[in-house]
Amino acid sequence: MEQFSFSGYTASNVMACVTDGTDIYQTDYAGNRHLIGKTIAVYTELEQTAAEYYDKLVDMGEIVPPKSQEELMAEMQRSMLEMSNIISSLSGEIRELKENGSKQCACSCGEDVSKREPKRGGTKGAGSDQRDGGQP
Repeated sequence: MEQFSFSGYTASNVMACVTDGTDIYQTDYAGNRHLIGKTIAVYTELEQTAAEYYDKLVDMGEIVPPKSQEELMAEMQRSMLEMSNIISSLSGEIRELKENGSKQCACSCGEDVSKREPKRGGTKGAGSDQRDGGQP
């Protein structure tokens, strides 16, 4: 514990404070006062005012309050159900492709997919690529 002595006065890590209305002051041996804080009543009033303004901003749509754990869990469950439905749909499509043959065109024209030529722009040429305009 640090202490010092000044003209017969001893001080330690304890300080003298006084309240004056809503203000809290630190006082020294000579009666000098230094504002160090406010009373709990002032902070309580400030919290109430801030809560009122927050609620008004939420009502106006300026602030979106954070979602509760229940809301987050409900969103997650909806997403998982949607993904499950998609997976189920895809599984059905895969099953259908396996049963009907994977080489049949899905456009119901009956064309064999393995015999189709890939669609490319331009003409066929030996080693020439039409995408760059025939420039080397």
